Amino acid sequence: MRLMAVEYQTGEGEYRPPKSAMPVKRKIDYKEVLSPEDFTIYARLRDWRKETGDKEAVQLYNIFTNEQMATIVQDKIVTKNGLKKLNGVGGGRVDKYGDAVIAIMKEELGKLEKKLEGSLNCDSPDLCDKYDVETPS
Repeated sequence: MRLMAVEYQTGEGEYRPPKSAMPVKRKIDYKEVLSPEDFTIYARLRDWRKETGDKEAVQLYNIFTNEQMATIVQDKIVTKNGLKKLNGVGGGRVDKYGDAVIAIMKEELGKLEKKLEGSLNCDSPDLCDKYDVETPS
């Protein structure tokens, strides 16, 4: 019986371990990471991305990754220049999807602002500060 050893290499003789030995990227539960208000906006972006991906027969991460969408929500990005600053997002993607993302962000942030302004008592001063809403005296 003969045994053969196999070594995986890429490029100039670099060693690449088999996939089973590579670290597994942990999934992030954005419902735990984001505030409830931010997660609502994130979920809306996620739904839009799913619809868009289905229509265009495109992988969802080719539109925006989960991490990119979470950053859009956390940083309250509402401009194309802001989207272009995201890691891994180029002008082509911003030209193709930017208007839709900005429209969703502005709509959802507007709803949140009205909700916070309409309350007589802001339960979370930090939240009011985050969205630049005056807390009642």
